[in-house]
Amino acid sequence: MLAAAQRWLDLRPREEAAPIGDGSLNLETLQQLEESLRDNNLRALVLFEQLQPQLGNRLSATSLENLTKAIQQLDFHKALEVVRVISQDVAH
Repeated sequence: MLAAAQRWLDLRPREEAAPIGDGSLNLETLQQLEESLRDNNLRALVLFEQLQPQLGNRLSATSLENLTKAIQQLDFHKALEVVRVISQDVAH
C-alpha cells in the first residue's frame, strides 16, 4: 500500500500552497488536511507536504517526526489526533 501511495505521489501534478510570507500556518490547508485525514483520503499526503515547513515552526522536532512517520505509514487516525491538537491551538 505504501508503494502505491508513493507512485500516486510521484505521478500527481504538483499543487502549490497559498503563499505564506511570515511562516505562519495556512489555516485553510490545515483544515483540508484534517478533513482528508478524517476521510482517509490520500490527498492528505499532498497537503502535509505543503504544510510541513510551517508545521516545523509550530511543533517540536519529536512531534513533527511522529506526525511525519504517521503520515508516511498512512496511519491517518494517529496523524489526525496531532492535527486536531494543532487546529485547537491555532483557534485559541
